Amino acid sequence: MKSKTINDVLYYIEDNFVSGIDIDDISRFSGYSRRHIQSVLKQRINMPVGLYIRKRRVTKAANLLRLTHMDIIDISVRVGFDSQQSFCREFKKLTGYTPTEYRKNSSWDLAPLLSFVQRCDVVVSELQLRTLPADTVYGFQYNYDTPIPPASDSHLHRLNLIFEQLTSSKQNVWALTDFSSNPNSMMRLKVKSIIGNKTHHSPNIYNRYDCPSGVYACFSFRFKKKDYPFYSRYIYLKILPESKLKRKTGYDIEIFKYNQEDINNKTITCEHYIPIDM
Repeated sequence: MKSKTINDVLYYIEDNFVSGIDIDDISRFSGYSRRHIQSVLKQRINMPVGLYIRKRRVTKAANLLRLTHMDIIDISVRVGFDSQQSFCREFKKLTGYTPTEYRKNSSWDLAPLLSFVQRCDVVVSELQLRTLPADTVYGFQYNYDTPIPPASDSHLHRLNLIFEQLTSSKQNVWALTDFSSNPNSMMRLKVKSIIGNKTHHSPNIYNRYDCPSGVYACFSFRFKKKDYPFYSRYIYLKILPESKLKRKTGYDIEIFKYNQEDINNKTITCEHYIPIDM
């Protein structure tokens, strides 16, 4: 079966898994027999198709639990369960937590999440665990909110500010970013980002912010601004879950490297540090 056909089937599953599709629907969509499409997909996703669909539904529910204020019953309907009870049973079975436990945990257990098929051109360095000392950044605070799931251009204004800082300061730019559910909207995420560097320029413009010490999962990658969400999703929905890590409350620390050649090519090199609960 051609790779494009397999990808088309996987996108079909992604677009329809909340509506209760099964292998017969997938067989009809692909034009292949149940047995053949099951075999081919299992080779690609490394699990039975039915389990893949259930895990994708639970992954979507887990993100809604951690990133929104939606009621559990509304989440269960949104991800395609016929009752809150059946949702809670399935969620507990696949994650080890009840939905309430998962939402209220002080750290975010990423191990139960299963990512959708990722773009093959996303290249991220191998995960490293590093202990960072306490540090200080001088910068300004930029707050915004974004829908869940994020719009394709939600990240652009923030990255434009960072790119402007790289161009004007000609030194590395730091971004300390935290996110939480928006108390004023059921389906929006509140993002707080501190953008600055290690040099104290002017007390009228820059404020001092502390970076806490701790253990961080570290990644590096090089990207164009429009592609940034693919890297973020790849890290949060593939690498961290496969490494069975928990995100601790606190700032993601991103260090955007100043390089004139990158500036000319409109690319950015980034080191991304995510606080980890060990």
